[in-house]
Amino acid sequence: MMERHNASECSFEVEAGWADRTAYVYHLGDVRFVVERFGRASDARERVEGVIKLFDRSVPHYSIVERREIETPFRGELLVHRMPGDIGEVEAILHWAIEDRCWMCRATGPLDAEDACRAAIERFLETYEPLEEP
Repeated sequence: MMERHNASECSFEVEAGWADRTAYVYHLGDVRFVVERFGRASDARERVEGVIKLFDRSVPHYSIVERREIETPFRGELLVHRMPGDIGEVEAILHWAIEDRCWMCRATGPLDAEDACRAAIERFLETYEPLEEP
């Protein structure tokens, strides 16, 4: 059985069972902005907790700056965390579900770019509009 996949520029079919790892990646200076799938919605909280535990154990001075549920424009979670030392980055991440899939939007940059990362996430939240299936 074939499955249809849609990209920004085209539509195509591949055999069923292929995992879609599409990611939308943008850069502005040292800040990277990525929107991508993050697995099944039912597994999202467990995966996020696993990532936090991994960083907490393996990154010296790792810290969560903010973590909160959001209600609009979708129900999800915002996480802002700092990974100093060898990694030297700050990351603001949104997680939310669309049907049975979890999506992630993250802005990552050097530690002094926290304001720019937060601004990118806030702009995403302010302008987010879901698209209907074609």
